[in-house]
Amino acid sequence: MSKENRLAGLQLGPDGRIYIAQRGHQFVSRINNPNAAGSACGFEREAVKLLDSTACGFGFPFVMASTLGPQLRAVSQDVCVGDTAHIPLAGAFITDSVVWDFGDSTSPTNVGYGRTGTHFYSAPGAYFVTATMYVGSQPEKPVTAWVYVHPNPVAVASAARDSICPGDTVQLVGSGGTGVKWYDGDSLVGTGKRIVYRPDSTTTLTVIVESAFGCLDTTSVTVRVKPAPTVSLVSDTSVCAGSITTLKAVVTGATSYSWSSNPVDPSLTNNGPSATFTARANGSYTINASGVNGCIRSKTIRVTVLPLPTVVARGDTTICRPSPVSLSATGARSYTWLDEGGGSVGIGASLTVTPQQTTKYVVVGVDSNGCTNTDTVTVTLRPDIDLTVAGDNISCDGQPITLVCSAPSGVNESDIMWLDETGATFATGKSITVLPTRRTVYRATLPGAGECTDTVVHEIKVGTRPQFTVTPTDTTVCAGDTVVVVSSTGKVITVPSQPGSSRIAITEEDSVGCATTMESWIRGITPDAITASLRDTTVDIGNGATTLHVNIIAPQQFVGTTLGQVVLRVTHQTRSIKIDRFIDARTGATLTPSMQGSLGDRSQFEVTVPTTTLTSTTEPLLNIEGLPLIDDDSTSDVDVQILSIAGLGACTDSSSKGGLLTITGCGRGYMSGLRVGSALSVKAYPNPTSDNLTVAVDVGMIGTITIDLIDALGQKVMSSTTTRTSTSRSIDTHVIDMQNIPAGTYRVVVSTPMEVRTVGVVRR
Repeated sequence: MSKENRLAGLQLGPDGRIYIAQRGHQFVSRINNPNAAGSACGFEREAVKLLDSTACGFGFPFVMASTLGPQLRAVSQDVCVGDTAHIPLAGAFITDSVVWDFGDSTSPTNVGYGRTGTHFYSAPGAYFVTATMYVGSQPEKPVTAWVYVHPNPVAVASAARDSICPGDTVQLVGSGGTGVKWYDGDSLVGTGKRIVYRPDSTTTLTVIVESAFGCLDTTSVTVRVKPAPTVSLVSDTSVCAGSITTLKAVVTGATSYSWSSNPVDPSLTNNGPSATFTARANGSYTINASGVNGCIRSKTIRVTVLPLPTVVARGDTTICRPSPVSLSATGARSYTWLDEGGGSVGIGASLTVTPQQTTKYVVVGVDSNGCTNTDTVTVTLRPDIDLTVAGDNISCDGQPITLVCSAPSGVNESDIMWLDETGATFATGKSITVLPTRRTVYRATLPGAGECTDTVVHEIKVGTRPQFTVTPTDTTVCAGDTVVVVSSTGKVITVPSQPGSSRIAITEEDSVGCATTMESWIRGITPDAITASLRDTTVDIGNGATTLHVNIIAPQQFVGTTLGQVVLRVTHQTRSIKIDRFIDARTGATLTPSMQGSLGDRSQFEVTVPTTTLTSTTEPLLNIEGLPLIDDDSTSDVDVQILSIAGLGACTDSSSKGGLLTITGCGRGYMSGLRVGSALSVKAYPNPTSDNLTVAVDVGMIGTITIDLIDALGQKVMSSTTTRTSTSRSIDTHVIDMQNIPAGTYRVVVSTPMEVRTVGVVRR
């Protein structure tokens, strides 16, 4: 591609490199190896930047030529690959005999002749050109120039989409140079590497890319415009409010449809190319038709909603027998009257009818826009009116009475009037509430209906409910026992009690029938229905004193019942636990046992718990506090037995209910490897004068106490036993005669049924 020549100047620098300045460029090029051919010369295009070229029109200082003679010079050229370089000679010519060397050693036309050097360069690069003028046969000093052959850009163009729908835009991208121009035919439609274009039909755009040296390349890009459906829709229209309207579009080339509205109409129904909606407000409706290729065409129609006429019908009335009634209507231009079945009964703004039964008449009014609206009148035929009044006939203790008057179907009950004994109206409506203080007669009537009027009478008597009591109001007895219920008015009822809860009712009433009913609840307990139990308990002897919990258990129907005092018998193994006291589980009061005794290895107590009210089927009754001991078993039983409950006799469960007491920790005895921690204390006091050894045993239990003297070899050398019969704690002294015992180290071992203690002594 052609490029205009540009003036330039070059200078051989003191560093042996050639510097070139070009017109209009703010940089100096450099040839680093001037004696090398082709690209080996090391050409640098922008070797030196010229920050300010305003002082010189060419971008470099003016140089005055100092060469004498013809002063010929060759002008350097910038060309593009594919262009032919034309290199002129400037200055005075003596002869036309000029020989050119174009510096293109690979070209068969590297040598040329004439005042202008003309050469086609097939490859990019910097070419050193020499022109030698011959005068006669003698060559003059040659002149030189550079020909810069610049590569052409490679034009690349693409579209964001190769096909679009009508009316769409597409982004086009071009690259390969510093400038891009876009042509639709001969028309320039855009410049730059990116443009947005909207073609009307399938179009091929020509793209011309230019490099920084003005070299050009051309390519093209095609954008296909796909066909879209065609849509036609009726023009804007007006419809009546509330009407169901159908819009129909004529569509070709579409595969799917959608309708939308503005504002949003929730009644809009999509039916393909048609849509249905209920007209309520002005708005626009749009159909979007999609083709098989995805292109969409839209059409919009504006719908104006006309208001309906305000039709008012008059003539609502009530008649007692068939008679003429005048009806009228206003608010529209024309009117049609229909009966309940939809049959026509007349036209016009007024009409006279004679119904044979209660009838509703509908008037259809049409305004100047053709919009319609309706109203209804009712002619009520009420030949026979029978009123009835419902409500109590007795008012007790100032109790308000509500009276309700009912009329036949079709009667407006809100028109009912209520009259007192003087005939004065004191209330209207279907129901009233009255508070009579004496016998009173009330009347209900339906006025304003002429011969249709009816009156009904309702009498209310006034009384006082009797006041009395019954005894007992709530009692618990054994099932089968006889219970006598007595009222304060003298009535006596004798009944046998049944298992469970029974209700005895006594009713008294005055002369007008005001009644009072009092209740007596009898709760019959089956044999063994109420029991006592001791919860299983596990204690660690190392924790000291513990508490055992006794509960009383009764059936659900006795929850809330107050029981008389409960007498319990508690039996336990003497060596398992030492009982200190009994506590009322409800009040925390200490209870003194009425009896204490022993049965072999077991101890017995009888304890009385005061009156108890059951709040649940299992009620805490008694807490037993004591110190756990150790016997031959780690688990023993503690029995609890109800001896009696005041007033219930044999209804209680008198069998023993055992609870397990499990004692853990130390204390089973010396031979089993366990030691007692605190119940036994042993001290030894030697007496050198008498050779006696006094052993003091501090203990508080009954049973056999054994004292053994064991030598260093573990052999028993002496033994003695005593028996304690009291549980009171005391210090027992035992004297051992050591006179015949050899010198040495000994152990004094004291054993009780539950503990072992050892004391070391030395015989000198």
